[in-house]
Amino acid sequence: MDLKGFGLRNADMQLAQLFVDAFFNYYPRRLGLLLMVDAPMIFQPTWQIIKPLLRSYSRLVKFVKRSEVADYFEPGRTPEEFL
Repeated sequence: MDLKGFGLRNADMQLAQLFVDAFFNYYPRRLGLLLMVDAPMIFQPTWQIIKPLLRSYSRLVKFVKRSEVADYFEPGRTPEEFL
């Protein structure tokens, strides 16, 4: 998930619901890792609210810089927006 441009206007319950739905409804036991790319410091309070809702799934969330994204993909498989 690209968090470039994340701000207070994005820190709402809809975002929290997106995380919960993704892990519990859309990808239960299927999602191996969720990369949070370029999360600004303002995202940290939001993450502290969302994290307990995800319970053990929160372990699957990894915060990375854009320059690190390619390290998590096979060569040639990195999405273009992260190159």
